[in-house]
Amino acid sequence: MGLFQSKPAVGPGNKVRCNVSNAKEIKIHCDDTIEQIMTQPPKPSSPDGKGLYFADFKPFSASHFMDDMLMFLDLVGSAVMLGATAFVYLKKVAWEEAKPIFIMSTGIFFSLFAICSVISYIRGRVVFTGVRMTESQPRELECILIKSPYTHKAVLSDEKTKEGKRVLIPPVYELYVEYMRLGSDNRTVCARKKGRVIVGNFGEWFTSEGEFVRSAFEAHLVSSIQKHVNA
Repeated sequence: MGLFQSKPAVGPGNKVRCNVSNAKEIKIHCDDTIEQIMTQPPKPSSPDGKGLYFADFKPFSASHFMDDMLMFLDLVGSAVMLGATAFVYLKKVAWEEAKPIFIMSTGIFFSLFAICSVISYIRGRVVFTGVRMTESQPRELECILIKSPYTHKAVLSDEKTKEGKRVLIPPVYELYVEYMRLGSDNRTVCARKKGRVIVGNFGEWFTSEGEFVRSAFEAHLVSSIQKHVNA
């Protein structure tokens, strides 16, 4: 979630609770749960049908290549700056002689920082990147990228309560999904789909007390992704 972002409280029985009046908080929690769901094997359906899981859903393997690359570039830039500072300090280099060293190290640092910023901007709000092999023969590679760039607000419906107040509809949770299936050579594109996917609204998997009903969210998410992929 980030160092300075509010985190949901965990109550008795490890139940997660969010502030339902804060749409940003519950959206962040849903974003953070996506990778856990997309990378875990499906569970059997419960007899009452409430714990709906999809037996034909094969989990993805999470890919953190881009995140690791960005962290590596940040590390290299920091190492260059710290190395230049340590060299000048330990060798007692005079300021006139040290200026070219600092100019070069600063240039490298800001160049790497600019590269990371551009990559992050182009990628957007990515919450999950994954791959998996199909069970068909010959086996094909499926790649998926999920972004969560949309922030919606609650809206008032035309429906009214007994007290005459309009009903407040929770914000819609919407994702941007890019899917691609590659041939057995991992180069030939067999299928490609991308677009918005509406998973549902927050009121469907958060109770009025703010308790997160993960099984309901999981069923909505997997169903929405499968419909998008198979459409």
